[in-house]
This record gives sequence, C-alpha cells and structure tokens, in this order.
Amino acid sequence: MLGRFIALAGAVVKNAMLYILIAGLCLYVLGMFLWRELGALQKYQVPFLATTLFFILVFVVAQTAVLDRHRQSLASIELNVSGLALLAEQAGRAVDVQVYEDDQVYEATRQAVQNARERVCVSYLRSHGPNPVGAAARHIQACREWALSSPHHRFRRVILHSDEEAMAEFLATELAAVRAAKAKGHRYGVKLLTESRHAAEAFSIGIYDDDLVIITYSTDSHRHVAFSIRSQDVVNRCFRFYFESLWGSATDIEKCIGTPSAAELPAPAEADR
Repeated sequence: MLGRFIALAGAVVKNAMLYILIAGLCLYVLGMFLWRELGALQKYQVPFLATTLFFILVFVVAQTAVLDRHRQSLASIELNVSGLALLAEQAGRAVDVQVYEDDQVYEATRQAVQNARERVCVSYLRSHGPNPVGAAARHIQACREWALSSPHHRFRRVILHSDEEAMAEFLATELAAVRAAKAKGHRYGVKLLTESRHAAEAFSIGIYDDDLVIITYSTDSHRHVAFSIRSQDVVNRCFRFYFESLWGSATDIEKCIGTPSAAELPAPAEADR
C-alpha cells in the first residue's frame, strides 16, 4: 500500500509542472479577454503582458523549487522503505541458536519431533545404547509415535552399529518399530553404520523439516550437550548433505541384525509418562 502511494505521489509531482502551465495560460487568456472588454487593452497591453509574464516566471521558478523538494522527499521515503524491506527480509532469514544440557537435550529433540510437519532425520552415533528410561526414552517413543501418526510423516534414523548389550536391545526395539510401521504403510526407516568413521565420540544430528537442526554431543554416559540452529538456509546448505551422506553409507537394519519375526523381538520400551 505504501509503495502504491509513493508511486502515485511521484506521478503527481512529475506532471504538476504541466498542470501549472496550463492553469497559467488559462488565467492569462481570461485576463486578456476581460481587459479587452473594459476597453483599456491598447493603452496597457505592453505593461500588462510584461507584468503577467513576470509573475508567471516567478511562479514557475517557485513551483520548480517546491517540486524539487518533493522529489527529494519522495526519494528519501522510497529509500527508507527499501531499507525497511531489506531489514525485514534479513530478519526472516536470521539464525536462531539455542544451547541445551543433559535432560534438556532430549526434551528439546522430543519437542522438535512433535512439532515437525513432514520429515525428521536423526542420527545416533554413540557406541552404547540410550538410557531405556527418562528423557532419552521419551524422545525415542516420541519419534515412533510421530512416524505412526500420519502416512505423510517420514522418519529416518542412522545408528552406529555396536555389539554392546544395551545397544543390541535398542536395535531390537528399533527393528520392531520399523516392521510395525511398514505393516501399517507408514515410513519409519532405520539404517546402521557398520563401522565408525570417528576416533572419538561423534556428534549426532537431528533435522526437523527443513529449518531446524539439533546437534548433540555426549562427553560420557552421564552428560549430554547440544545446540540448535533454526535456519532454512543453514539446514539445506550444510547439514542436509551430511545426513544424506550418512544415510547413503548405512545399511538397512533388517540386513544387519538378521530377520527374526516380530514375535521374537522384545517390545519397544515404554517411555515414562
């Protein structure tokens, strides 16, 4: 609306000089007609003409100065509007960074899963399985429930394969979740990395839709830290390729840990409510 007003005002200013000249000529012709009717044209024609032209010239010069000021004002307004539009665009792309510790990590990822609209991509690159109770269990349960809540939801998880006992239990429940989702026509995909690419504990990431990534690091079995970045540009230009590389290098869970029937697998751990 403001842009239209500025364009309209600019058009008026641009044509104002023409309007002023037309009005001046009309007044001059009218004055000449009245002067002729009064019979004083012959005696005062030259002084009248000179005076009229002088006032028209002064009027035109004054109006030109006023119009120049109006043009400068409109240009200034247009520049300010353009600057505000640029600031608004930059604010829309602003990066929002948050930091989490310990239980806050899994609470943040759980909420991110529940708020996701279409897709969730996460990795679990630790050598031992997650805690079967508490915030970690609630996060895992939220992932499975979200995937099963709509056939339009797509969930993918990459896990670092390990022979550690707790990890074996976690993988068994993940396999059961994969098969349960597949039986219902839902998309809950899990793949395993059969060897670690890292000498130390790796960062795990979660990508939620296309504008939020949460990066998690565990210093030991008791301490977790993470930070989130909300930026569509950062997610699509950086972390999307990283996860797709992990996913492409991993193997389907059903090919890695055998194909026992669902009845032979332990039921998924129930999260604390």
